Amino acid sequence: MATKSWRRLGVTGAAIAALTVGVLAPTAAHADPVPDDPNIVLHYDFSTAGAVKDVSGHNNDGTIVGTGVTVANGELTLPGGASNSGAGYVRFPAGIFDGKNTLTISTWLRNDTGAGNYAAMFFGSTANPPAQYWLLNPRNPSGRFKTVITNGSAPTAPWGTEYGISPTTASQGIAGPTTGTAWSMYTTVVTPTSISGYYNGALVGTVATTRTISQFGTGLVGYIGRSSYPDIFYKGGVDDVIVSTSAYSAGQIAELYHLSDRTTAAQTDAALAADADAVSLPSEATADLTLPTTGTPNLSRITWASSHPSVIGADGKVTRPAEGQPDASVVLTGTFTLAGQSITRDFAVTVPAVNPQGDLERTADAFDLGIKVAAGDIVLNAESQGAAISWASSAPGVISTTGAVTRAAADQQVALTATFSRAGHITTRTYDVTVKAQDVGQAVAYVRTGNTAKTEVLHLAAAKNGDPLVALNNNKGVLYPAFGSGTSQFANPTLFRKPDGTYGLVAADNAANGRIFVYSSKDLVTFTDQKLVLTNTQNIVVSRADVKYDNGSRLYRVTLRTAGDAAYEVTTSDFTTFSAPVSVTASAAPTLSGLPTGAIEASALAITQAELTTLQKALGRIVNTSVDAGDDVSVDVNGSLDLPDKVDLGYSDGSSKQLGVDWDTSSVDLTKPGEYTVTGTVNQPVYGDDKGILVKERADPWVFRDDERTGSTEYYLTGSYPTTQANAGVGYDRIVLRRADTINGLTTAQEQVLLWANNAASPDTSNGSKIATSNYRYFWAPELHKINGDWYIFFTSSRSTDVWNIRPTIMRAPGNTDPMVASNWSVLGYVKAAAGDTAAFTSFSLDMTHFEANGKHYLVWAEKPGTSDLRMAEINPNDPTQLTTKSILLSTPNYAWERTTSQVINEGPAVIKSDEEVFVFFSASEVNETYSIGMLRAPIGGDLMNPATWAKTGYPLLTSDDFGGQQNGPGHNSFTLDENGNPVIVYHARPPVSEWIPGADGGLNDPSRHARVKTVHFAADGSAVLNQTREEELAPQNRTVTLNVTVVGPPEPQLAVSASVAARCVAGKVVQAVTVTNAEGFPVTLTASGAYGTKAFGSVAAGKSVSATFTTRLGSIPSGALTLKATATVDGKAVEVEKQIAYSPAFCS
Repeated sequence: MATKSWRRLGVTGAAIAALTVGVLAPTAAHADPVPDDPNIVLHYDFSTAGAVKDVSGHNNDGTIVGTGVTVANGELTLPGGASNSGAGYVRFPAGIFDGKNTLTISTWLRNDTGAGNYAAMFFGSTANPPAQYWLLNPRNPSGRFKTVITNGSAPTAPWGTEYGISPTTASQGIAGPTTGTAWSMYTTVVTPTSISGYYNGALVGTVATTRTISQFGTGLVGYIGRSSYPDIFYKGGVDDVIVSTSAYSAGQIAELYHLSDRTTAAQTDAALAADADAVSLPSEATADLTLPTTGTPNLSRITWASSHPSVIGADGKVTRPAEGQPDASVVLTGTFTLAGQSITRDFAVTVPAVNPQGDLERTADAFDLGIKVAAGDIVLNAESQGAAISWASSAPGVISTTGAVTRAAADQQVALTATFSRAGHITTRTYDVTVKAQDVGQAVAYVRTGNTAKTEVLHLAAAKNGDPLVALNNNKGVLYPAFGSGTSQFANPTLFRKPDGTYGLVAADNAANGRIFVYSSKDLVTFTDQKLVLTNTQNIVVSRADVKYDNGSRLYRVTLRTAGDAAYEVTTSDFTTFSAPVSVTASAAPTLSGLPTGAIEASALAITQAELTTLQKALGRIVNTSVDAGDDVSVDVNGSLDLPDKVDLGYSDGSSKQLGVDWDTSSVDLTKPGEYTVTGTVNQPVYGDDKGILVKERADPWVFRDDERTGSTEYYLTGSYPTTQANAGVGYDRIVLRRADTINGLTTAQEQVLLWANNAASPDTSNGSKIATSNYRYFWAPELHKINGDWYIFFTSSRSTDVWNIRPTIMRAPGNTDPMVASNWSVLGYVKAAAGDTAAFTSFSLDMTHFEANGKHYLVWAEKPGTSDLRMAEINPNDPTQLTTKSILLSTPNYAWERTTSQVINEGPAVIKSDEEVFVFFSASEVNETYSIGMLRAPIGGDLMNPATWAKTGYPLLTSDDFGGQQNGPGHNSFTLDENGNPVIVYHARPPVSEWIPGADGGLNDPSRHARVKTVHFAADGSAVLNQTREEELAPQNRTVTLNVTVVGPPEPQLAVSASVAARCVAGKVVQAVTVTNAEGFPVTLTASGAYGTKAFGSVAAGKSVSATFTTRLGSIPSGALTLKATATVDGKAVEVEKQIAYSPAFCS
C-alpha cells in the first residue's frame, strides 16, 4: 500500500465511527490510520512487504501459511489451488472471532478464481465440514456475491443452514449481484438478528437470523483465502481488510467505499451527481418543504442554503409574501458530500403571494380523482385542502354523483365535473373516467401441489360464468419469480385492478415471512416489474394478501392474512413502503370449486368478455376450427381437372396455416357434363415411427433444408454421436451427416462421417474423412449452415484431451461441392473473440448457431462461467471464425424452470424468424426429464445487439408435461420447413422408460435421446407455439374436405334472331304486332307462337325483318311471352333454337 492517496488514509477506528457526523480531514501521505476506535479489531492495509500487519494498534497480525503468497505494493496476492496443494493463505489470530455477535467485515478483492464453491474469507469451526461458520465467496457457482452465516446446527450438512446473500438454499436469503474480476469492495454486517451484505458500498440486502456467533462455540478459526471446507483456495488480490465489532451503517459503508483510493474521484463525482439528480423539488411552494438530508442511492450527506431565508429557510419552512405583494423567487442550493468530495446543485422555487382565488386554482390543480378506469363504485371526495367539492356527472346512470357505478354491456365514457369552492371563490375541473363493461366470467390465479419452485408459481384458469374452468397454458406456470428472490415460490397469488385500467398481482413469499411478490400487467398475460417487498416489521407472516384500490385516498388497501386466520390491513401507494399494520376483521377468502388438476391456493378476479377473450387467445389451447378448400371448380368436357394442392386451416385465435390435400376424383367423369362432388383428405404429416422417433440416438438434432444444390429439395441431418458407459472412449468423437429428399427419408438415409476427433478410439477414414489435428472429444451439437453460398458446420470440441475444455469450432466445404463427400471438408479452427471481449470463450463454451437478419450475421452460443448463459455477437460472413463485435449476454437462467439443484443451464440456441420477429429458442434445466425449451424474441428491425431489445418468455414453451408421459426432456432443437413450407421443430427427447441399464447411462451418456419432429404453429399474435397436438392442428371433423366440380359440355348452338311485340287497339280490342328479325348471314325459318295463336314466317332472308299480327279479341291482356322458334342449317348441321319474347300488358277499354 505504498502509493495510497490521502483518500485512503485514516479510515478506521474512531474515523469510521465519525463518518456519520463529519468528513475525514486529509492526512499526510503514507500515514498509518489512527487506532482510537475501541471497536476496531484489526485492519490489514498490507503496507508492510512480506507480512500481514495489523495497523489498528491491536497487534492482531495475520499469519501467512503455505506457498505462493506475496504482500507487495499495498496488496496481498494469493495463488489459489486445491485444498491439499499447499497453496498459500492467511490465518487470522486464533479465537479472534469468538463471542463477537456484532461484526463488520470489509475487504477489497480482485477475484481471479472464477465462479465456484470456495471462500475468500471465512471464520468458523475447524471440522470438515465446518458445523458453524461465516463465509464470503465473491463469485459462487452462479457467478454471484455470497456472504452467509449458519443459522442453525446441522454438522453433517451445514450448508443447508446458510442464511444471507446467495445462500446454498436460495429461499434462505437474497440473491447477490453477479460479479467479475475487477477490484470490488465486499462488506458484511452481522448482528444478533441479521446479516447484511454490501457490494461496492451499496446495500444488497438484509436477511433476518436467529443464531448468534456466541452459539458457534469457542476456538473458531479464521482465514483469508480458504475455509474449513475442502474447497479450492481463493486466487487473486486482497486489500484493506477491516474487522470491527461495530455494526456499520449504510452511510458509513458508502463513505468507506468512496474513501478508498480504488474508487476514483470521478466515480465519487458520478455518485454525487446521481444523488443530486434524484432530488426533485417543486417549482412552486405554498407550504413547508421537506428537504432531504441523505442522498439516494449513494447516501451522500445533503446540506441546504437559501437565497432568501426569510421566504424559504434552510430547514424548508415557507413564508409566503402577503396578498398584493409580488411572488418570491428563491434558489435553494443543496451541497452533496461524500468521502470529502462535494458538489452543489441549485433548485429554483417560486413562492407565490397569498391569493385566495389563485390558491383555490392550485387546490383544484393539485386534486387527483385517483382513478381513470372503474369497475366498481368510486369515492367522490367532498373536500380537499379546505375547499368544498360538489360533483356533476355526464351520465348519472353510469356514475352517480355519489360515486355509484352501474356497468353495461360495453365500456362507457363518463365526464365528472368537480366544483371547488372556498371563501366565496369557485372553480371547476373535469375528470374523464372509463367504466368497464359488465363482467361475464372469471380469471383464476393459483399454484399447484408439489411445494417446489416449479409448482408454486402463477397458474391461470378462465371461463365464462357458469362454464367449467379451463386451465390456461396447458395447466403449466405462466409466471415464475426470478430465482433467488425470497423463497422463489408463490403462495396464494391474487389478481387486482389498478386505477389506470391495468392489473396487478401479489403473492405471498411461500407464506414463510412478511414479504410479498408484486407484479404489473397490461393484459393479465404478461407480468413485469417484479418486486419482493416487506409488508411489515411486526413479524406478521403473510399467507395471503388481498388488494383493493381506494381512489379517495389514492392508496391500495392490502389485507394481510395469516395461516392462523388473523388479518391486518396496511396501505401503500407504490408497493414499496407500507403503513403500520392494523388488525381487522376480514371476511373469509372465497372458496372456489371446479379447479384444474392440482390447483391450490386459488383466487378469482371477475373479468369482462374482452379480458376473457384476451386470456383465451394468448394462453388457451389454439385449436383448428375450420378447413377451406377454396372455390368450387369448373372444367370443360374432356378437359384437365386442376384442384388446389393445399387447404386453408383456421384456428380459434384467428391464426391460419395451410396443409396439403389428396383428392379422390374417381367420381368425376370428364366426358360427361354434370355436377360432381370430390372428397379430399388433408395431408397432415406424420414424422418418425409409431413412437415418434425420426432417428434413433441422435441428440442435439440439426436438420437443414436446401433447395439450391440440385434444384430440388434436400434435407440434411446431423447430431451428436452418442457415447455410453459400456463403450467408454467411443462416441462424441465424430461429425456425421445424412441426406434425403424428405424429412422422413432421413430415418433410413445412409450416414457419412465427415471428421474424426484427434483422439477418436478407432477412426475409419476410408471414405475420405479426416482426423482433426486440434479438435478432441467431446464433439457436440454439430449444425449445418449455408453462409454466403458455402457450407459450414459449427460444432463443439475439446482443445485438449480434457473433454471439458470445449469451445466452438467451424469446418467448411465450398458451396459448389457435395457436402456428403467427406474429402470436401476442412477445419477452419476455433471461433475467436473480438478484441477487448473478456467474456467470449473464456470458459466452457458450446452449442453455437448462426442466423442472419436485415443483412447482418450473428452467432449465438452457450458460455458457462458459472451458470450456462447465452451470448451473441456479430460476424463478417466472409470469415465466420472471427467475431466482429464484443459479445452481449443474451440470457442467463433466472427462473426455477431453467435450473435444478445440480445444473443451471441455458444452452442449445436455435433461431426461427417470422416476417416481423426473430425468435431464439433455447434449452434449459438439466439433461434429464426436466429439460425444456424456452424462448427469447425481438423485433426483426430492432437493434439485436442491444440486450434490451430482447424479451424472454418467463415460462417454458415445451416440457415433458406436454407429451402426457410419452416423451421426456424435450430440447436442443433446430427448425426447418417441411414439404408444405410449414415450420417444424426437430428436437431430442427420451422415451418414458429407460432403454439402458439404470445408473449406467444417464445424462450425457444416455444414447436414447432420440431425434423427433413436430409442427410449429404461429399464433395470431405472432408467437411460435411448440406444444400444439395433432388433434389441435387438424380437428378430426376437418380431416376430409369436399369441392363441387362442374363438368361443362360444349356450348349450345345459337342463332342471332330476335323479335319484338307491340300492342295497338282496333275497334276497342287489343292487336299484337310481332316483328321478327334474322341477323344471321344466311336464311333462317322463323315461327312465333303464343296465347293468341301461331304465325309461321317461313324462311326469312339474311338481315331481314318480317311482321305479322295476332288478334286477341280482348279489350285488355296481361303480360306474357311469345315463343320464337328458329331453324337453319349451319355447317351442314340442323340447328334449332327457341327464345322467349316477353311482352307487356295492354288495355283498350
